[in-house]
Amino acid sequence: MSSTCHALVLALATCAAQQLPAADFAVSGEQAVQLIQNSATSTVQTATFVVTRVGSNWSIINDYTNSGAREYIALVDGRSYSATWDIAGTTSSGLVMDRPAARLDASTEFTRELIQAFLLSGEPGANLTNPPVGFLFPRHPGLHCYRWEMERSTESPFLPKRIRFRLDKELVQSVPRDAVTYFFRSGYRDQTLFRRFQATQRNGAEYSVTAWTNWGGLSIPLKATLSHTYFDHMDGRSSFRSLLSFSVTWLGGPPSNTLVPPLLPGSSVQEVINGTCYLYTTAGGNYLSPEQTMAVGRVLMPAAPPPRWVTAVGWVSWFPWRTLLSFVAIFGLVLAVGILVWFGFRFLNSRD
Repeated sequence: MSSTCHALVLALATCAAQQLPAADFAVSGEQAVQLIQNSATSTVQTATFVVTRVGSNWSIINDYTNSGAREYIALVDGRSYSATWDIAGTTSSGLVMDRPAARLDASTEFTRELIQAFLLSGEPGANLTNPPVGFLFPRHPGLHCYRWEMERSTESPFLPKRIRFRLDKELVQSVPRDAVTYFFRSGYRDQTLFRRFQATQRNGAEYSVTAWTNWGGLSIPLKATLSHTYFDHMDGRSSFRSLLSFSVTWLGGPPSNTLVPPLLPGSSVQEVINGTCYLYTTAGGNYLSPEQTMAVGRVLMPAAPPPRWVTAVGWVSWFPWRTLLSFVAIFGLVLAVGILVWFGFRFLNSRD
């Protein structure tokens, strides 16, 4: 009797596993960024994309229409891979990082919107932690300064159907000063520009799926928009309504389980391991393992790493020490000149 019950349980479990859809899929489509000013709409950038998900691994390919450039980013077994090609497609180079979050901060808005649309799954093992928002420039100091109010689809793989983004003052105050300077690069105006940017974000931003489709038991976004207020930090004052949208033109199973971007033979690869960057040349376009990279790669001169965007900094690291020291130096110089002039007048009076 016990063996019969055991066999029945196994049969039911097998049947249930077969009915649960695997959240592996591939989608391709088109993206566009539009600016809306005085009721006039202008398209400023377009691209085609391919998103592939296999378990917790994924890849995103963006081909930018305006420039002809291609961006290929993949997360495979906890390592981020990215590859770029020249316009002619005759040379390529690769980058591997052991901290995928740093790579996402440097990716374009197109890539980050696709992440929140197709990869923020509610299923175990498929989530990304603390992803950057999808509507700011790469390395913007506000990338991680928003609170997410997310409403998910009720069908597998439980992707977001609406996200409301609200700028959080506490997170803004935690942004290191160096991160602001790194992005704006305008000298004494850096903090002013960051404050003006914050003032334009009172209405927040919103991502919304406008159409869904179903494939193999999976509910996938077919069309979606991401609207927010764009701040033109180049002139330091203008702000416009921006609309980032995508539409899916094809949906199916992953064409391959191999998501690592291909490289041409002889391509150069930079790999960052524990903060150290190694450079090597591929043989046949194959990436090396971390152990092989550290054994044969050439260590590049350590450059100053990009600042961390949101950290638990205190008043010591946030206080504008450089500005204070500059004022002290100027005051000291003026005081010294004043003393010299005073002694000069005393000397001349004594001679008289």
